[in-house]
Order: sequence, then C-alpha cells, then structure tokens
Amino acid sequence: MFMTKYESPVGNLTLVSNGRQLTGLFVDGQRYFPDLSKIETKKDLAVFDATIHWLDAYFEGKSPCGETIPLKPEGTTFRMAVWKLLKAIPYGETTTYGELARRLNETAGMGSRAGDPAFMGQFENRSVTQFVHNKGGASGDNTIDAISGASTTSGAVVNAVNAGLDFFHSVTGGGK
Repeated sequence: MFMTKYESPVGNLTLVSNGRQLTGLFVDGQRYFPDLSKIETKKDLAVFDATIHWLDAYFEGKSPCGETIPLKPEGTTFRMAVWKLLKAIPYGETTTYGELARRLNETAGMGSRAGDPAFMGQFENRSVTQFVHNKGGASGDNTIDAISGASTTSGAVVNAVNAGLDFFHSVTGGGK
C-alpha cells in the first residue's frame, strides 16, 4: 500500500493506493481517518498522477468527467453499496443523505419481484377505492403486503394501481 498527500481548497487530502488503483481518499483530521503508519509514502504512481490531475481540474471548476481514475473501493457490504450509489451521481449534480438512505433501503434486485404472482395477486378480486402497502403484512381488504427488501418498489406499484383505480372511477362514475 502507498500514499501521497494533496493540498486542496477543502484541506489536505491523503490518497491511498494498492499501486494500481485508488483505494482511499481521506481529508486529514476526518473522523474515521485510517492508521497510515505502515503505508509507504510514494508520489510517482500513475494512479496518483491521474487522481491529482482529476482533483486539479475539479477544484479549478473544470469538468473532469472525461477523466478516469482506477478505483478499488474497499469496505463492508454497506460501504460498497454506498460507493456504488456515489459513483452513479453525475458530475455537477448533488443528492442528499436522505435520498441515498432511501435508495439504500431498497435491496438491489428485490424490486424485480414486483411482477411475481405472489405480489400482484394481492390486488385481485378486491372491492376497494384505494390500496395502501404495509411492511408488516396485509391487515385489511385494502392493504397490500410489501415485498420484503423492496418497499419503494411496492409503494410505486400501489401508487400506480391507485392511479388506475382513480381513472377507472372517474370514467365509470365510481362503478365497480
């Protein structure tokens, strides 16, 4: 493992690499700053050159989006999921921690189960004007049991069905 320092407008940054890929970028003094006592300081790595070029462009207000830095994020499954979301934010755009948390709450791939008969069948043969979804299981005629790990998708399907019901009722005058 290797590291180098970079002076930025937001403070001194420490770049960490395995020699080929960037494995960490830390603001000096941040809360979870790693122990770097056993990491060799080395400035002449291609990955550090590419990262510094990207950071220079970014802090000069230029779009570095055409630049690529070989990344190798490391961490827990949760941290890797956060990395994936962060990498998907387009240059120049922002998001909130709340939005990231909402997206993390949806287990990857689970939303694809929305078309399964076990979920869609819950909407059949019910005489209701609106549905609601519930994570704890269906508790009434109008309640749909959300897909475990895909509450956002479950809510979106319920909203779509409710919009269809609203349209149907407006066309039929409230008929069944």
